[in-house]
Amino acid sequence: MPSKSDLIIEPVALPEDGLGKPIDLNTLYGNGLPIEVEIGSGKGTFLVREAARRTDVNFLGIEWARFYWRSTCDRLRRNGLGDRVRMARADASVFLRDHIADASVAAFHVYFPDPWPKARHNKRRLIQPPFLDTVCRCLVNGGTIRAVTDHPDYAEQIETVFKAGPLRVDRCRRGTDPVVETNFENKYREEGRTFLDVIATKI
Repeated sequence: MPSKSDLIIEPVALPEDGLGKPIDLNTLYGNGLPIEVEIGSGKGTFLVREAARRTDVNFLGIEWARFYWRSTCDRLRRNGLGDRVRMARADASVFLRDHIADASVAAFHVYFPDPWPKARHNKRRLIQPPFLDTVCRCLVNGGTIRAVTDHPDYAEQIETVFKAGPLRVDRCRRGTDPVVETNFENKYREEGRTFLDVIATKI
């Protein structure tokens, strides 16, 4: 888990004690637009593209790796997207639990989460029943979560967790077609990997 000093929202930084439990997202953005959260933003490809394309949405990226967190913040600044996109360096499960209010997020995006492929490490995977319960709490009614993975074993787990969870599964498909075209996806598609793409809705 990161230290408290890492729980600072960028590109527009707040003082450490400004991160409420939960965060007042309306104050954070100040524009009243719906908020979508990407967990594991990596190099920021999805955030930069979607924020530029969808000007009627605020985005919050959560990234654990300091290098990628800083790199994405820089990309957002260079592209002039700092008014509608924020980045948090944090453990996603802890951040959602402690800082995101009930019914405050319109959509979650989880693309190519760490598969923790060794059996003894499977318990570290993000998408498990407690995580989905937290997502459901944070989502507005009608809000969605979308997850994509290329790892076969994790795909089976994600499908099982989603179908048994408190959300309605609207789509669950496997294939090699482009999905969200993150850096990982483009790399894996060139290798001929199959993707699982799941979308579920809070009802």
